[in-house]
Amino acid sequence: MTEGKRAGVLLRIDGALAFLPVSSVLRIAEMPAITHVPGAPASMLGIANAGGDVVPVISLAQGGGPPRGALVLCTWLGEPFGLAGAEVVQTGAFEVDGSARDCVRVESARVPTLDLASLHGRLRTTAWAGR
Repeated sequence: MTEGKRAGVLLRIDGALAFLPVSSVLRIAEMPAITHVPGAPASMLGIANAGGDVVPVISLAQGGGPPRGALVLCTWLGEPFGLAGAEVVQTGAFEVDGSARDCVRVESARVPTLDLASLHGRLRTTAWAGR
């Protein structure tokens, strides 16, 4: 990776672009079957078998309906979880935006880094956490 670039995945979520650093991405896979978990937070679609690991799956899309497209398997603090509801637009090295912390530039657009800490926190701050 060259200076001034960050490797990662460019996602489109409800029409807006978001960047996910490669250091947080385990793999991108076909969407597996998702099993609903009673009492889970609203943003959690359920759990899925992702390559032999059972992981919680979080919806990034605001709309309803079944998830389509790819499952982006991520890790935060060593815990894997899946992201659904985003279109994988591109992978590669993107120009760092020097004027905005945690943003990359794609063409002329400033693209923010997806806040995995906040997404992961949704799983930890509910009655479902620790089950």
